[in-house]
Amino acid sequence: MSGENTARGWSIGGMALGASLMLMIGAWQALAGIAAIAEDDVFVQVEDYVFRFDLTTWGWIHLIVGVLVIATAAFVLIGQSWARWVAIGLAVVSATAQFLWLPYQPAWSMVIIAIDVFVIWSLIQVESDSLDTRGTRGTAWSEVDPQATTAGHTNPRHAGATTAAPERTESEA
Repeated sequence: MSGENTARGWSIGGMALGASLMLMIGAWQALAGIAAIAEDDVFVQVEDYVFRFDLTTWGWIHLIVGVLVIATAAFVLIGQSWARWVAIGLAVVSATAQFLWLPYQPAWSMVIIAIDVFVIWSLIQVESDSLDTRGTRGTAWSEVDPQATTAGHTNPRHAGATTAAPERTESEA
């Protein structure tokens, strides 16, 4: 596999991983929001905290952030180029909300912040040029021809079909 195809594969894989993690984070935040809205006594009551809100308010914040994160992750997964930048912004918002939520659930907040940082990294490391190869920007990854990126390798999705490696000319030898 050529270096360009390998880089493109890593970029798309990293973006898919980041979007998948965002789906989990969004679901967890939405569930935490619903729990805070439904029952105020589920979480520790904190006194004298600068960012102290009623737990129902925090619940609505987490629910809204969670739903937005899920929706944006879905758009990243279907290959919308604008969604990657929105996802990075929402990961920052999510990490900030979790930082402000630390006194209520310290361990859980730290886990979500760590995942948010990894999501930001995985979405930022994607090189735009690697997504533009063969005009696939804005195309769902499932629609990209896998044969075009596996020169000389068997692709299990094509029942044993292989692509031949390009032949060398005498000037390249």
